[in-house]
Amino acid sequence: MKIIKLTLLLLIFVSCNKDNKDLTESLKDTKTLIQGHIKNYKNSDEQKQVTLYFNNEILQQQSFKIDIDSLGNFKTEIDLPFQQDVNIYYKGWLTFIVKPSDSISFSIDGSRNKSKDIFESLVLNGDSKRINKSLHKFIKNDTLLNNYYDDFSKLEPNTFLNYHDSIFTKRNEYITKFISKNSDIDAGLKNYLKAEKDITPIEKILEFPMYFEMYNREKSKSIEYPDSFFASLKNLPKIDYKIMVNGNVSGFGNHLLFYYYKKLDKQSGKFDKANRDSLIVKTISNDFKDNTVVAQLAINDRIKSDLAAMNLDFAESQEAQLQLLYGKSHLGKAIFKNIEDTKKAIENPPVPKDVQLLAFDSKNPEDFLQEIINNANGKIIYIDNWGPWCAPCRSEFKTATPKLKERFGDKIEYVYICHLSEEKPWKSSIAKYGLSGKHYIVTKEQTEKMRQSFKINGYPTYNIIDVNGNMLHAGFEYRPSLPNTIEILDKLVN
Repeated sequence: MKIIKLTLLLLIFVSCNKDNKDLTESLKDTKTLIQGHIKNYKNSDEQKQVTLYFNNEILQQQSFKIDIDSLGNFKTEIDLPFQQDVNIYYKGWLTFIVKPSDSISFSIDGSRNKSKDIFESLVLNGDSKRINKSLHKFIKNDTLLNNYYDDFSKLEPNTFLNYHDSIFTKRNEYITKFISKNSDIDAGLKNYLKAEKDITPIEKILEFPMYFEMYNREKSKSIEYPDSFFASLKNLPKIDYKIMVNGNVSGFGNHLLFYYYKKLDKQSGKFDKANRDSLIVKTISNDFKDNTVVAQLAINDRIKSDLAAMNLDFAESQEAQLQLLYGKSHLGKAIFKNIEDTKKAIENPPVPKDVQLLAFDSKNPEDFLQEIINNANGKIIYIDNWGPWCAPCRSEFKTATPKLKERFGDKIEYVYICHLSEEKPWKSSIAKYGLSGKHYIVTKEQTEKMRQSFKINGYPTYNIIDVNGNMLHAGFEYRPSLPNTIEILDKLVN
């Protein structure tokens, strides 16, 4: 199941080919209604929210939480750019296919605690009832991938393909039979299943080297994957924008891009960043010149990652090649619109009034921590060591950091230290997330000298300091979204 993430952006996303026009035909600026009821819901239940996940117009994963009222009801409206699968989590996962301006209404039994049991208690209503009844009929018997990753730690490259093929041969047979037995299913579901059949098996092959490296770090350094390992890429069926109804295509783009960077690095060795980026775009565009949407998905993954980090280096340096790749496609229009919006945000960041952009008085970075303590006026200090390029850092800023501040207010001194970044993405990220508090940006050399005193082993790293200036905790595990962080700060404040 996808691990997914927030911030809603609206752009009408239509197909670039005339045979794709039904993807978002005749869309207007309308809202999609998501509402549900949890039977047997109790106010004492620990989970008081459901979490909603979907993609924006450039396939950035969005997530936000919806409060459950005392009667077990929840409701929200979202801007969907195109028909897609929307995932909802409450004690288990539920997947729905929804069109822009449609509604989905459902109920589940909150007394059940397992995903399977919650799924079986599901009752559907709303505009998307028919397509989702068919989808859930497919999901109910789609069990072949349930334990797919269980043996990954034991697999070698030479045994993986047989393992993979033994599962996906059967799964693709199931998908084919399901479609043939249900000839009246909605076109959107057919496109969803096409992605499951044509894209998912190849995505799983592309991701294997990442897992092998995770489980066999030293051994993976000497492993060479022959071209035959990825032979299925050459047989990839031609795809169009209709398959974006299936959110897994975003992951496929990510893994395909990773594969090409790895391949390029091994073939070409060390070369400067600009040439490397240019060669990536040219190589992928050429290899998929007859399957353009595949190339667009891969390069889109790089663009959206950079935009999230308020970084335009890639987009600006490769502008000519990107124009050739995307042309006047609707994905291209969405991308270039986001690039322009990001450019404006970087040049004129609306930094909130309660943000203090500071510089350290100390010349020695080893004294920075003591300077922060001296200027805290005896408050508890919560330090966030971050960078605009750091996805986990940004993820915390979306909902967890605001909730932390809402809970503790001015009882805590919030300090943000930006590492390994330029000034423009630093300021524009502060503005984007409305990060009230004291902000510093440090150089790479200063970061190296700060590592020991701030106990920085990666990003983000958080420091919790009591009113006496004692550092009590330091590490990634004290991020705002975790319950133990709230418990620690609660005890200190009280």
